[in-house]
Amino acid sequence: MDKKTYYALQESISHWESNVAAASPLEASCDSDDCALCRMFVIPNDHCFGCPVAEATKVDDCQNTPFYDARHVLFFWLGRSVFGEGRGRQLFRDAAQKEVDFLRALVPAGGPDDEDTGRVVDTISLEK
Repeated sequence: MDKKTYYALQESISHWESNVAAASPLEASCDSDDCALCRMFVIPNDHCFGCPVAEATKVDDCQNTPFYDARHVLFFWLGRSVFGEGRGRQLFRDAAQKEVDFLRALVPAGGPDDEDTGRVVDTISLEK
């Protein structure tokens, strides 16, 4: 995974961690504009080619991921919060955490590849 994609994945994980911590549905978002991976791959190119999510699932649009469950529950939480029901928050938190876990599983163990050589960056040599 190249550095740009690696850091976009990390930013997407951070976004979903913020979703998990959201105190109200207005603080949460499942919009592609708020996803660094979508901003990198989908929005400028109108397809998911190269996105690590699409590469892992073999389909576009975050299908076969926890994303759609989280989005559905966010709409439920938004509707229920108007009536003062707190159950939606926990349901969304659980669904968003599944998305965090899914995305974390995509992070390569060795970190990003060096874009110029295609080799894994040696983090020890970067510290010197």
